[in-house]
Amino acid sequence: MGGDKIKKARQAAIFMYEIFKRVPDVKMYMYGHTADGGGGGSYGDCIMRIYSEYGKASNAHALGSIEARHNNRDGDAILAAAQRIRSQNSDPCLLFVISDGAPYAMNYSGKEAIEDTRKKVTQAQALGFQVIQIAIEEEVPSDEMFDYSIKMTDIKNLPNDLIAYVSKKVDKLIKSRTII
Repeated sequence: MGGDKIKKARQAAIFMYEIFKRVPDVKMYMYGHTADGGGGGSYGDCIMRIYSEYGKASNAHALGSIEARHNNRDGDAILAAAQRIRSQNSDPCLLFVISDGAPYAMNYSGKEAIEDTRKKVTQAQALGFQVIQIAIEEEVPSDEMFDYSIKMTDIKNLPNDLIAYVSKKVDKLIKSRTII
């Protein structure tokens, strides 16, 4: 992801951080990733960049350094983030994935990468996460990889889209738990 997409991803990440850091009892974890030599790794690696982890010191300005680095193994990154969070926190979690929906790395592209991402999203959900893609100009339709997604066309719309999405999910949860 590069150009305008990475700028939108950076804006979305900063927005999410600013909103959720103010919510009581939210345990926030924020990661980025690159693959195949980006960030000091080598071919086949998925390197995770830690921007913020609950209970650990974090640099409030680190998200400003989000930039296109190299390739992306989305499935591996999603599952690695879920496993890392799960090793520190057993609570049910929302896992937001800011993505252009284009998993691509060396020997990781096309239908195989899409299927791998879908498989790893399913594995993360089995760990107790609701994985929600924030789709930035998606290249692959979100529903091919994610059960839940919010399309972000403009950062100005993200607050309303996010609130509408979460409200709809909360309403559904309340209705499913209401006994008449």
